[in-house]
Amino acid sequence: MSETKYPFRVTGIATLASHLNDTYDIDVAAMTELDLGVIRIDRHDGPSWVARVFPTSRPLEDVWRDAYVLERLEHGAFPAERNATPEPVSTHEGQGVLVTEFIPGKRPKPGGRTFAYLGALLGALHAREVTNMAPGGGWHHLVSTGTPSNEVRALQELMEHHASSVATEDKAAFKALSSEVAKIDVCEDLPYCFVHPDMVPSNAIELDDESLAIVDWANAGRGPRLWSVGMALFAAGVRDLRPVEKFVSRYVKWSSLQEEELTRLEGAIRARPLTIHAWEVVHGRKPLSETKQTIRLLKQSSLEIADAARYSFSLQR
Repeated sequence: MSETKYPFRVTGIATLASHLNDTYDIDVAAMTELDLGVIRIDRHDGPSWVARVFPTSRPLEDVWRDAYVLERLEHGAFPAERNATPEPVSTHEGQGVLVTEFIPGKRPKPGGRTFAYLGALLGALHAREVTNMAPGGGWHHLVSTGTPSNEVRALQELMEHHASSVATEDKAAFKALSSEVAKIDVCEDLPYCFVHPDMVPSNAIELDDESLAIVDWANAGRGPRLWSVGMALFAAGVRDLRPVEKFVSRYVKWSSLQEEELTRLEGAIRARPLTIHAWEVVHGRKPLSETKQTIRLLKQSSLEIADAARYSFSLQR
């Protein structure tokens, strides 16, 4: 989810304005950091941009792939951020930089109306043509490119590397967390489509007409549909189950799930939240002491959300 930070510091922000001025022949007036590595660029000579500065570990070809995804979305008139120029990718101090048009608006409130809109948008995205699209859907904090299976594999390697530094009194909890991660259903055998890794309110902008535009398309591509649905449903129902019905009722106007997907929905709903928790534990953002309760709550909430979603899908048949 977009509020979770990369475990790295971007460099060269002080000289980013000069880089953009020289590369695109623009006149930068001010820069405002919206998130780590996400910079609003206000200009004297035109509309504002957003510069996304990626870690040095992310290959430039993957940044170009993000730009290609945005180009595909623009050609299909999908409400999303747009590339700011025909050549939107550059390199600054060894880091890939993607410039997009700034979308004025606000983050939508996570309620029924928002999730109805997100359900329609995700359903429409899943119904789109997916040919010539690279593998995607994995969380870009863990993988530069790839599907959820790549994401989970990267997390397991990270946890294995971290295991030797876990304190003796925490080893049981860490082992339990590793066991849960090993059980994650990556849904490789289920239908693939055009996916956004986490279409949730924090990755949406509410426009003046109250419609939504979707941002943060890093590692979007061809991936298992159920993971994309599961993450959105978790966001919809984790605090209040009522938005789940709103989400499903709009999603099914464009796309539908197979019986096998409905059967495995519970696992897909808790997969990304569990991945995020394990990632945060490894990077010291969450204590291992919270793991037992987190696992229990994720199992309970994913079951409740899955039941509510399956019921809502049944009503639409």
